[in-house]
Amino acid sequence: IEIVTHPNNPTGEPRKPLVQDGSRVIYDMVYYWPMYTDTSVKMSEDIMVFSASKHCGLAGSRFGWGLFKDPKLANQVEYIKFGVILAVSEDAMLRTYNTISRVLSMGYHR
Repeated sequence: IEIVTHPNNPTGEPRKPLVQDGSRVIYDMVYYWPMYTDTSVKMSEDIMVFSASKHCGLAGSRFGWGLFKDPKLANQVEYIKFGVILAVSEDAMLRTYNTISRVLSMGYHR
């Protein structure tokens, strides 16, 4: 498994995996927000994880989500996530919801 921070912190440059052996690659997209990088280049990787924690100033909350192309893997993650979601504060969820709603209302998702 290789974790690729995309875009790179602190440069904002796109990153690609270093290992090309067919290993699973997880794209850490914590800075894939329109205010940090060019989001007009659509990402379509097998595993992408996102977070609003840093953007919303909630680094301790660890509020995030993932997108998985493989339905079997998505189901496995769905199975284990229940115990994790209980640890997220309502404040973190509300701030994240408000941030995502604002980004979408500004047309960044097009």
